[in-house]
Amino acid sequence: MKRTIPQGAIRRQYLTALKNMQPSKRTGLVVSIEDARKRKLLDGRIVAEKLVPMLAEPVTPTVKPRVVTGRLDALDFQARKLTLALFSGRRLDCVYAEDFEPALVENRRELIQVLGEAVLNDDDELKALNNVTEILEIDESPLVIEAFHAHSGEPLKAKTALSLEVSFDQQDGLYIAVGDFNLMVTGETRAELEASAVAALAFVWSEYVVASSADFTQDGLEVRGRLIASFGA
Repeated sequence: MKRTIPQGAIRRQYLTALKNMQPSKRTGLVVSIEDARKRKLLDGRIVAEKLVPMLAEPVTPTVKPRVVTGRLDALDFQARKLTLALFSGRRLDCVYAEDFEPALVENRRELIQVLGEAVLNDDDELKALNNVTEILEIDESPLVIEAFHAHSGEPLKAKTALSLEVSFDQQDGLYIAVGDFNLMVTGETRAELEASAVAALAFVWSEYVVASSADFTQDGLEVRGRLIASFGA
């Protein structure tokens, strides 16, 4: 087993857990962490003295790209700050650029998606959202697909545009689209939803049209026929 000890915030969590596991000194017992070869990875005798300086170290927040969905609850035009009411019940402040103000005014009190850099705490919970790059309204209009590329790269154009019904699941924060050819896809944003739908179409084309139909059931043959009728030459 490779002897690795977690670093940074994770190592602090390991040391804190080990310290809390220590029995009273009166028992004469010490809890340590060893690997499969009985080599000591974390020593329970000195865990307290190692933990104290680590707890004093400043923790650098983790910053990750993130899409955050919530209801636009408040606007401060002077500070260029918006407040989102998240589905969890928490409120999140985000600083935006002036260009976003028309979209924000139009969607006041509505569900929106804010794209930016999410600052996370040690528990990987959302702490703040910085450098907002895009603000999107929730769009549940039908998703219309007029063309896609097969896995071979062949471009396929619909004789009649394919329309998928779209809904937004507030609990999961995901778009869901369903339509012909047994399609059901999800995406965090409309762009991701469309990409998922196009990828799903390429997959069913490969499975039902490119593949041999010798062993197809009647349902499979019907799907194949509808695909060819919709996107075939």
